[in-house]
Amino acid sequence: MEMKQTETCPPLDLTKTLRYQRNYLLLDLRRHFNNDGISYDELKCDGDFDGRGASFPAEELPNSTHVIEMDRIPFYFPSKENGILNNMVLSGQTIAIPENRYQCLYVLGCVDGQSGEVYEEEVTLSLSDGTYVPVYVGLSNWLLGAKYKERLAFQCSHLHVPDPGQSVAPGRNTDSAGHYQKGDLFYLSNAWSDEGLQAKIQKGIWEPKIWLQSVPLGVSHNFIGLTFMDNLNFHIFAMTLEEARME
Repeated sequence: MEMKQTETCPPLDLTKTLRYQRNYLLLDLRRHFNNDGISYDELKCDGDFDGRGASFPAEELPNSTHVIEMDRIPFYFPSKENGILNNMVLSGQTIAIPENRYQCLYVLGCVDGQSGEVYEEEVTLSLSDGTYVPVYVGLSNWLLGAKYKERLAFQCSHLHVPDPGQSVAPGRNTDSAGHYQKGDLFYLSNAWSDEGLQAKIQKGIWEPKIWLQSVPLGVSHNFIGLTFMDNLNFHIFAMTLEEARME
């Protein structure tokens, strides 16, 4: 079931506040972003979500740098603009969290992979007493159905691949597989040049999705950080923590 999106306020100034509606903490992931997976129709080569040049169409996603609500859960949606990184591919990041008790982690994300890959990755919670607790976040493929009981946050009518002659700037994404280098630019290989594949894309057969996953934390102590594993197929666009309600 597709979830409703509501833009609730102007762009959020994350340098001043991360809290929203008292008991939600919107995580600022911008310093951890290492992939550009979104592009506008006028410049489809700007994004490269899957290492082959494909990306989400910006026109069908929420406004850049706005707070959105999905089933009343607030998220800070990243920038969609050209040249801006907008999602976090897992590469061992550690994210510091204001010390507190949290009851649930909410994730907007998905997995890429040409063979229908899905992944359930361990995330380590760092507790204030110096101990560690693992939790697990499962995300499904961006082009297929849900495998981990996620809810559908966004489903686009088509995906973007660069128009003929467009190139992808190097160094913005973690994986340049499927490209070859000429001078200071990466040019798309024939990964998306098959005429039959292009025809399917134009017909909208592939409808890329972003999933909403909720992870109950069940931790009775304050925690202060999240540490992720390495997985270049695993993409996170936004994360929100729900503070534990006091009895």
